[in-house]
Amino acid sequence: MQKARQGPSVSATLLLAALFLAFTAWGQSFPEEDSSAEGAEARFAAEVDLVALSAAVLDQNQQLVTGLPREAFRVFQDGKEQPITQFSNRDIPVSMGIVVDSSASMTEKRVRVNAAALALVRASNPDDEIFILNFKETPEVTQDYTNDIALLSQGLSEVQMWGGTAVLDAVRAGVGHALLGTRDKKVLLVITDGEDELSKISLKELLAVLQKSEVTIYTIGILSQESSRSRRNAEKMLKAIAQVSGGAAFFPKGVEEVEALATRIAHDIRNQYILGYPVPAGTKVGFRSVRVRVDARGRGKLTVRARPGFFYEPFSSSR
Repeated sequence: MQKARQGPSVSATLLLAALFLAFTAWGQSFPEEDSSAEGAEARFAAEVDLVALSAAVLDQNQQLVTGLPREAFRVFQDGKEQPITQFSNRDIPVSMGIVVDSSASMTEKRVRVNAAALALVRASNPDDEIFILNFKETPEVTQDYTNDIALLSQGLSEVQMWGGTAVLDAVRAGVGHALLGTRDKKVLLVITDGEDELSKISLKELLAVLQKSEVTIYTIGILSQESSRSRRNAEKMLKAIAQVSGGAAFFPKGVEEVEALATRIAHDIRNQYILGYPVPAGTKVGFRSVRVRVDARGRGKLTVRARPGFFYEPFSSSR
């Protein structure tokens, strides 16, 4: 997996596929493979291209639905249904980055935002590893990977608030640092209050990076409630970042709602399904669209939030 941690361009095998190496620890082996973890990993590396997807299922009230069986899910690649060969809804630890706006406009909001970030940490898997990245005109990791609440609190609070906002550059830096994490599942939470003013990378360029990345991104936009071009641009940006990565975007009416949202996001991360299927023969190199459907009798209309596709490069050509 080291190649995936060196940059955002990954094959379908590397997209989230290390999660399936963890399946052996959960007592689930690959079909027709050595049941030992060592044997499964050896054969996986040599022979198998897998696509792995994290999926959150929501009911009509936008509440998470847990406990569904594999049979409730269907996965389509480029419109064609694929056999689901791996499945789990276990709570697995993640490598997580909390990316927080520290520009001048956030000064009065930061106490509540910091409290919200720490609430997310407390509600997360105790084995998660978490880093803090603050940004204004440039991004800076103010606390590297840890699960120590005191260190994370220090990384959030010992920050000078000034300057403008470069959200896109901060997300790009956060993705790069998330890929250095040791956990197989990678997540970012981005909290900001405005439109990007200063980033060197464009939204189009960043979305292309995210298509090739295994990082799921949640965004919280503490935006003005007044309709304006600036608000619309910021909302569009944060929604696009979340959607392409399989995450979610939230827009609270005020900073006082951020803590509840952060706790909700932690719950979301811990209650996702992981679905996997072998890459079908003849799959072409490039971006492949993926759609996940779910149908569970008696549960009403359910929707699935998952990554809309992945960038495929055969494992044999990516080594």
